[in-house]
Amino acid sequence: MKRNNLFFVICIYRILVDILYNFGLKFSTSRVDFVFSFSIESYLISWLAFLLICGIYIFLFLDENRLSYNFSQQFFVLLFLLSVIPVTVMFGGGGISVECFRGYFLLIIWLLILQSIVYGLLQHEILDEEIKRNKWKKSVFAFIGIVFLLVIVVTFFYFNGGNFYSGGLNVYKQRFLWKQMVSAMPIVLTYMLMMANVIEMMLLLFCLRQKKYIVAFVVLVIWYMHFSLGGDKIVLLSLMITVITYYFAKSLSIERIFYGGCCVVCLCIFELCLYQFKFLNTDLGTTLLRRILFVPAGLQDCWFDFFTKHDSNLWGINTDYTIGYGLENIISDVYLNEPLGHADTGLLGDCFGNLGLYGIILYPVVLVVILMLFDYVVRRKDCRIFLGVSLLFVMNIMDSMLTTAMVSHGGFLMIIMLWLFPAQNDTEGA
Repeated sequence: MKRNNLFFVICIYRILVDILYNFGLKFSTSRVDFVFSFSIESYLISWLAFLLICGIYIFLFLDENRLSYNFSQQFFVLLFLLSVIPVTVMFGGGGISVECFRGYFLLIIWLLILQSIVYGLLQHEILDEEIKRNKWKKSVFAFIGIVFLLVIVVTFFYFNGGNFYSGGLNVYKQRFLWKQMVSAMPIVLTYMLMMANVIEMMLLLFCLRQKKYIVAFVVLVIWYMHFSLGGDKIVLLSLMITVITYYFAKSLSIERIFYGGCCVVCLCIFELCLYQFKFLNTDLGTTLLRRILFVPAGLQDCWFDFFTKHDSNLWGINTDYTIGYGLENIISDVYLNEPLGHADTGLLGDCFGNLGLYGIILYPVVLVVILMLFDYVVRRKDCRIFLGVSLLFVMNIMDSMLTTAMVSHGGFLMIIMLWLFPAQNDTEGA
């Protein structure tokens, strides 16, 4: 891969996302109201910043060879694909403020510098070392997987009455029923169901690699039981992405990841055109992309703007935000004028909301340490098959607090399962 070619592909992707945002996603939701205010100056600044960030990343920090064995390299590629470009696009279209744009720029540059230092300290890879067969790891991997699958099955029949969801993507009625189910569940069971998506992905990857297709089918059935409980679209999409990325894993490259992103955005633009000309009744593709790309970026701006006018949360120490509804509901009620709403945050909003500019410096340090743990546990494995898992982790980081991503959304469980996941040479006869 030539770096110039990759730079060109990323620029094409930025143009496509630009089109999708400015001409297709001038939208309003119950949580966020994006105001479209085009200006030549903001577009010039957003493009210059975009070219600078991508140039620094591609020509100074990028190492495509690490994609096959380095989880954090996948993390940064997907972060650029799903986060950096939409933030600059939204600034150009007036979707986020100058302050938020500057904060994100500082955060990304500092994160790249920290990660490059880690790369320099971990020069010696151990892929060629003899792999020790740890049968107890395989046993624990299987035990954890079976326990979580049983939790889904029991919950599906006991609390949901064994009803498979059949309402398409209009899942709001199902989510209302899910809230009623949660109120009758033990809190431990609720957390296990929130983290079960990670287990399903890991077990499916293992079954596909071992060609255990009957077991893989069972996992898929239980996965749909899981989706039927709460109508979570991330649960619905995650295993599809897991399967797709697995079968393209051996030929995976950074350039192809961005080509894939271009294809997805093109399909969304085409589908949006059909919707505008009344050939479709729903703009499904743009809705999904909006939730993945633009809503997280817009909510970053809400949190950033809110905490420029209010005291920091200090990771829950500030009692102003620990009494009553909770911080997310306070921002929804006070800032967005949506009483009892729930405004999630993400990469920038979390660090700035907790400690202001100092949080922007501290948060990436913590994140890089977490990424080092990921790199450590996959160091003897072909990391390409875990691209779908990496994508789920990036989306959780973009769309929620770090503590929530690591606990409620299964970040720590993900690290444990990746550590237990049998290496390629350790699965013979499994």
